Amino acid sequence: MTPWLHVSEEVATALASDRPVVALESTLIAHGLPWPTNRDTAREVEQAVRAGGAIPATVAVWHGTPTVGLTPGQLDELAGTPGVLKAGRRDLGAAVGLRKLAATTVSATMALAHAAGIPVFATGGIGGAHRWNCGLRIADSKTGGSLRIRNPQSAIRNWKSFGTSPPT
Repeated sequence: MTPWLHVSEEVATALASDRPVVALESTLIAHGLPWPTNRDTAREVEQAVRAGGAIPATVAVWHGTPTVGLTPGQLDELAGTPGVLKAGRRDLGAAVGLRKLAATTVSATMALAHAAGIPVFATGGIGGAHRWNCGLRIADSKTGGSLRIRNPQSAIRNWKSFGTSPPT
């Protein structure tokens, strides 16, 4: 792991033992849904990942520290705090330098998940594409990550619908 990135103990243990881990973006929590639906949805998505046999790793910048794998208390704070920064990949430096609480977009989640060694992540949607349910694959040549777009309900029902199988 890199020294600038905090990876929760549960996620680090899973990665070290080759258990599947799914990174989850956090913009949906802080900017996509109202309180308390945002908190409840975050919990449901994490539970869906666990039901599928993987460890969830919600990604955010935690008061200046890029973090992979939020605690339940951190999820609650992220969901209930007004004015949380929305950080894309290009905003990560500012969020860290200003020691902000920031929700990560798809681009930032992909970058931080890649840095942590997580090749699979799920999202609530990408711009207007969240209305599709077509299995469009998007690859990021800079990080090597990829995802498959599905609607948020698919994520809650079946996290595997987001693309490649978890690493074994």
